[in-house]
Amino acid sequence: MRLALRRFIPVGVVVAVALGFLSHPGSGSFGLGTAAAQELPSTPQATFDRGSVYLLRGFANIWSRGLDEFGKELDDIGIRNVVLNHRDWRRVAAEAEKRYFADENYAPIIVIGHSLGVNGSLLMAERLAKSRIPIRLIVAYEAIARDSDTKFRVPANVEEVLNFYKKGVLGIELIPGRGFAGKLENVDTRGVRGTTHYKIDKNPELRAVVKALVVDTLIQEQEQKAAN
Repeated sequence: MRLALRRFIPVGVVVAVALGFLSHPGSGSFGLGTAAAQELPSTPQATFDRGSVYLLRGFANIWSRGLDEFGKELDDIGIRNVVLNHRDWRRVAAEAEKRYFADENYAPIIVIGHSLGVNGSLLMAERLAKSRIPIRLIVAYEAIARDSDTKFRVPANVEEVLNFYKKGVLGIELIPGRGFAGKLENVDTRGVRGTTHYKIDKNPELRAVVKALVVDTLIQEQEQKAAN
């Protein structure tokens, strides 16, 4: 998978350079310790006491602002989350390696990515697999590769994947990697209006599906913890 992920398309690179957005930082942190990233304030009367949701924007943070909006929606219902750039996946993985075994409320880990943010999500999962750290859920909005026939393999430490893509157009089909035994659903969005690559993360219908999935996942985790 790593060889395939290195073949990223620099979508919009000319526009990004012209607008001076190449160094635009991410918007928050769970304590990643970077000067650009500021820790999000705690949500008063949080509904969910477990879980960490990371939202990874695509190239240069230009077209993934739907993730910022979604992050605010998660804030409103008490779900701890942070919005970052796809390039921050290494720092997020390092943070997870530190906190997963030290903080019982840190997990489950949920990662939502758009465009190159999907690629970053899979690279993060690949790294955490080496530390035997599970990712409970990955939601993917159109990963990027040079060849539309490329298929990315999901590491075995990922428990569930919801992947939005357009078959033969844009976005990559995800397939099980070696040892993967989780749930993997590839959803072809060619028939869904308002799902161009630059709008798919903002589509209200898809967002409602993702929000319900995130909430349901966290509720299941809390119920399981209470039962134990």
